[in-house]
Amino acid sequence: MGRALVAGVGMTPFSKPSAGQTYTDMAERALRDALVDSGLEFADLQQAYASYVYGTTSCGQSILQLFGSTGIPIVNLNNSCASASTALFLARQLVEAGGADCVLALGFEQMPAGPVTGPEMSDMVNPMQRFEDKVAEFSQEGAHLPLSFRCFGAAAQKLQADYGITDETFAKVVVKARRHAADNPVRSFAIR
Repeated sequence: MGRALVAGVGMTPFSKPSAGQTYTDMAERALRDALVDSGLEFADLQQAYASYVYGTTSCGQSILQLFGSTGIPIVNLNNSCASASTALFLARQLVEAGGADCVLALGFEQMPAGPVTGPEMSDMVNPMQRFEDKVAEFSQEGAHLPLSFRCFGAAAQKLQADYGITDETFAKVVVKARRHAADNPVRSFAIR
């Protein structure tokens, strides 16, 4: 089994859809920055994992085609909040297995304004329904809140019940995350 290394990174600040940047603008910039950071050329890529939630089936192809047509496999991923980490995991796994030497893991998103409310699938079975039912079983509080608030709140309550994690521990995590975020040169939010 081989060893995988992250060769380059590119990030763009979060922005509202009304700010005028599309997901393709932001993803293109992040990919260009990652290539510069790595010292690699686009032609060096042998496969790509493109991860997002609010796109359609070929968003990854639409971004990579901005750089040219290489014929490499492009896998589009939608794994909710874990989409980008799934892309990175799969890229690492492919390199370590010897399936490729240079793989792109690209995460991008253009969300609608407001909190995440859940899938818009009026004519299909909601893939999150069993999960939402489980969240409702664990916590009846905040049933009127958006799905993401209920899910993260229920997860926190379950961690507290199962492992005795305190409110103070969660507060320390927030403080540490904000301290790290303050050092991020592409942050687009105020640290309070």
